[in-house]
Amino acid sequence: SPQSACISWLGVYGMGFAGAMAHTVCMVRLTFCVDHPVDHYMCDILPLLELSCISTHVNVLVVFVVVGIDIGVPAVTIFISYAFILSSILHIRSTEGRLKAFSTCGSHIIAVSLFFGSGAFM
Repeated sequence: SPQSACISWLGVYGMGFAGAMAHTVCMVRLTFCVDHPVDHYMCDILPLLELSCISTHVNVLVVFVVVGIDIGVPAVTIFISYAFILSSILHIRSTEGRLKAFSTCGSHIIAVSLFFGSGAFM
């Protein structure tokens, strides 16, 4: 429905904005004592934190919390939806129907697991 699509859209953009703001606020409070030229565009925050001359423990903690939320919320949402799908599949009476449904869902579960599994370690 359009309402659930809008809520999903707002949730995705809200999570992205909140994560970006958390990193930005934490980076603004850092002090960089020596000029360290960055010869290329850098989108990884952990090497950038190494250039700071003050403690970055809070920033590292924020990175892990934001990553945990960014991986955890979608993964839990997907697993909850698969619980409902599994419940529906188990209510199918024919064996052929169950096998067809499991074969379709199995490949998708593998794809989602590979995506979130590799994304969690980046």
